[in-house]
Amino acid sequence: MLARLRAALLILLLPRLITWTADALEALSEDREGLDGLNHWQRAHIYEASACAARVWDCWEYVCGRGQRIEELS
Repeated sequence: MLARLRAALLILLLPRLITWTADALEALSEDREGLDGLNHWQRAHIYEASACAARVWDCWEYVCGRGQRIEELS
Protein backbone atom coordinates (compact mmCIF):
# COMPACT_ATOMS: atom_id res chain seq x y z
CA MET A 1 0.00 0.00 0.00
CA LEU A 2 2.74 2.44 0.95
CA ALA A 3 4.66 1.68 -2.26
CA ARG A 4 1.57 2.46 -4.35
CA LEU A 5 1.00 5.71 -2.49
CA ARG A 6 4.64 6.69 -2.95
CA ALA A 7 4.48 5.89 -6.69
CA ALA A 8 1.26 7.89 -7.08
CA LEU A 9 2.76 10.90 -5.32
CA LEU A 10 5.87 10.70 -7.47
CA ILE A 11 3.76 10.62 -10.63
CA LEU A 12 1.79 13.64 -9.43
CA LEU A 13 4.89 15.58 -8.41
CA LEU A 14 7.12 14.62 -11.33
CA PRO A 15 6.12 17.47 -13.66
CA ARG A 16 6.63 20.01 -10.86
CA LEU A 17 10.03 18.55 -9.94
CA ILE A 18 11.16 18.64 -13.56
CA THR A 19 10.05 22.27 -13.87
CA TRP A 20 11.77 23.33 -10.64
CA THR A 21 14.99 21.59 -11.61
CA ALA A 22 15.06 23.10 -15.09
CA ASP A 23 14.24 26.58 -13.77
CA ALA A 24 16.86 26.42 -11.01
CA LEU A 25 19.60 25.24 -13.35
CA GLU A 26 18.66 27.88 -15.92
CA ALA A 27 18.86 30.62 -13.28
CA LEU A 28 22.18 29.26 -12.04
CA SER A 29 23.66 29.08 -15.54
CA GLU A 30 22.64 32.71 -16.17
CA ASP A 31 24.31 33.96 -12.97
CA ARG A 32 27.65 35.21 -14.30
CA GLU A 33 29.05 36.13 -10.88
CA GLY A 34 28.19 32.73 -9.45
CA LEU A 35 29.67 30.89 -12.41
CA ASP A 36 32.86 32.94 -12.25
CA GLY A 37 33.42 31.59 -8.73
CA LEU A 38 33.39 27.99 -9.95
CA ASN A 39 36.25 26.08 -11.50
CA HIS A 40 35.94 24.83 -15.07
CA TRP A 41 34.85 21.31 -13.99
CA GLN A 42 32.05 22.65 -11.81
CA ARG A 43 30.93 24.98 -14.58
CA ALA A 44 30.88 22.09 -17.07
CA HIS A 45 28.76 20.01 -14.69
CA ILE A 46 26.26 22.87 -14.28
CA TYR A 47 25.95 23.22 -18.06
CA GLU A 48 25.55 19.45 -18.53
CA ALA A 49 22.92 19.23 -15.78
CA SER A 50 21.06 22.14 -17.36
CA ALA A 51 21.10 20.49 -20.78
CA CYS A 52 19.96 17.20 -19.25
CA ALA A 53 17.06 18.89 -17.45
CA ALA A 54 16.01 20.52 -20.72
CA ARG A 55 16.02 17.13 -22.48
CA VAL A 56 13.94 15.61 -19.67
CA TRP A 57 11.48 18.49 -19.95
CA ASP A 58 11.21 17.97 -23.74
CA CYS A 59 10.58 14.24 -23.23
CA TRP A 60 7.95 14.91 -20.58
CA GLU A 61 6.15 17.38 -22.85
CA TYR A 62 6.09 14.74 -25.61
CA VAL A 63 4.72 12.09 -23.22
CA CYS A 64 1.98 14.54 -22.18
CA GLY A 65 1.11 15.19 -25.83
CA ARG A 66 2.21 18.84 -25.83
CA GLY A 67 5.64 18.54 -27.40
CA GLN A 68 7.29 17.31 -30.54
CA ARG A 69 8.85 13.90 -30.95
CA ILE A 70 12.45 13.77 -29.78
CA GLU A 71 14.55 12.09 -32.46
CA GLU A 72 17.89 12.04 -30.66
CA LEU A 73 18.84 12.57 -27.03
CA SER A 74 22.59 12.93 -27.41
